[in-house]
Amino acid sequence: MFIPLLLNTRNMKNKIILSGILILTFLNTTAQQWDYVGDPGFAPSAGNIAMALDSSEVPYVAVKESSASPKASVWKYDQNTWVRFGPPEFSDHQALDITMCISSVDSVFVGFREQSNSDKVSVMKYDGANWGYVGGQGVSMGEALSLNMKLYQGSPYVSFIDGTVNDKATVMKFNGTSWEYVGVQGFSIGAVGAPSLDIYNGAPYITFSDAAVGNKLSVMRFDGFNWEFVGAQGITSGNVTDIDLAFDSNGIAYVSFRDINLGNKISVMKFNGTNWEYVGPQGISAGSATDVSIGIDQNNLPYVGYTDVLNDGKITVKYFNGASWGSIGGTAFTGGAVAWPQLEVVRFGKHFVAFGGFTGGASVMTYDLSAAIAEHTNSNTFSIFPNPSSDVITIDNSGEAFENAVIMNLSGQVILSESYENTIDISEIPNGVYLIKLLTKDGTKHSRFVKG
Repeated sequence: MFIPLLLNTRNMKNKIILSGILILTFLNTTAQQWDYVGDPGFAPSAGNIAMALDSSEVPYVAVKESSASPKASVWKYDQNTWVRFGPPEFSDHQALDITMCISSVDSVFVGFREQSNSDKVSVMKYDGANWGYVGGQGVSMGEALSLNMKLYQGSPYVSFIDGTVNDKATVMKFNGTSWEYVGVQGFSIGAVGAPSLDIYNGAPYITFSDAAVGNKLSVMRFDGFNWEFVGAQGITSGNVTDIDLAFDSNGIAYVSFRDINLGNKISVMKFNGTNWEYVGPQGISAGSATDVSIGIDQNNLPYVGYTDVLNDGKITVKYFNGASWGSIGGTAFTGGAVAWPQLEVVRFGKHFVAFGGFTGGASVMTYDLSAAIAEHTNSNTFSIFPNPSSDVITIDNSGEAFENAVIMNLSGQVILSESYENTIDISEIPNGVYLIKLLTKDGTKHSRFVKG
């Protein structure tokens, strides 16, 4: 639970309790909400939506545009409006399970299952004028369900449920010339569900609902020769689905999922090097949830976005501050029920979600807390040390005095206010990332720090 205001008895004469008017004024000028990127419902959508961001944090969205001719199209947000990226409906066949990735040099890849081509996997890349198939069309042996795609050093990897080997897991990669299996085809012990793929330091990881152990969650890694389990096989107590996998900058794997035996609530686990452990409590959503996706920011804070069934099917995004899960920009912030939501975490305080549903087509919303603060501050900032810190931080404002320092969390809630003090005791606030705002004679300044 978030703490609205903490007081420390040390130097009590220098502490101030914010009045209701001051708190409201501060929140009104700093708190941020989710805003649409361009027009809502900018592209027709008759199926799942995939979103990716280029190196300039520009969002792209891949969709199939109509039920009558559900081929793949891509849209890009360009100079305050959404425009088509390349020719529309460029795939030769109907596109399902659409996924998209953008490389570090902004090459755009789209993967999909071609329904009218025996449900085989195809990947296409934009060359600046047209979309072309990567390594040929229909690269899987046959039916491939629940497609995922990731890039490593600019080369695409795909994972899927392989219908030609009794619905086991298969991973393939493009070696620059042709597609090849990573390990063997159908490497899982039994059938899998809801697979999710990611790559860390060149090693592909896949997590899935494992039919060999009662549809519990399993995670496997390719060690260069074979696929092996990461930790135990079947790490959850019961059935799971809606799985997503991500890594922090230290290579720690996080998995989010919908726990069927827990009323379809969302839970998150991470691998501590030996075992899998829950991040916070089990069941972090208020009730039943679907379509969960996970992201990690540069401060290694995990975020999850999901369709909040308890709240009329709207989107909720939560983050873990080291002690508890709190919502970003309010619970269930979309105006109506959504379909196919996808979360992208860009960096500290900035997130995007893409979805279909009540807006009548594809829509994208963004939340940028740090930008909201910058709007109400000058371009100057100040230093905080040590950063990170577990107990005390010191403000270095280049010798200039300030009247007040206000600390807030990522939800825009005031945590602590300190007057005239360069040294602030933060030992009682939860671990996590915080924004801090100084009121000086020349205006306001902002910075951030990590507690932990």
